[in-house]
Amino acid sequence: MGMGYFHNFYRGKPVLRKGGAVILCHPCHDEFDHKFHPSYIEFFNRLLPETRDARKLQHKYEEEFARNPSYIEMYRRGNAYHGAHPFFMWYWGENGRNHIGKVIVAGAKNAHVPARMGWDRAESLTEAISTARSFVGPSASITLMSGRPS
Repeated sequence: MGMGYFHNFYRGKPVLRKGGAVILCHPCHDEFDHKFHPSYIEFFNRLLPETRDARKLQHKYEEEFARNPSYIEMYRRGNAYHGAHPFFMWYWGENGRNHIGKVIVAGAKNAHVPARMGWDRAESLTEAISTARSFVGPSASITLMSGRPS
């Protein structure tokens, strides 16, 4: 959501300057719903350790996931998203990944989830802001965007 939805929700000019830092406040639990997101589990655990490159993921693995009989069955007769859905969500974040210079997750409960995504981790929001300012510069400004449901 941070790289796709938040970054792409602008009109005319991105909220974040090119190469800027984004701070996400999220616990980053290593949990996926097996009923709704089975292909996400494999995408996260098998593919992302190999590459985060969208083109490589598309050319090497998208068709495999789209044609996976187990994912097709769960999509057609269960409640799962299509087997290729994690690829489309990854592609949606590509514009943000190319624009953003650094992503810092404040409050992640583990180190491996942010690392797998290619992000830095901070124990607190204060630490994350300090890390962002050291990356962007002391005159950095802060914009707050909330992704919580109203």
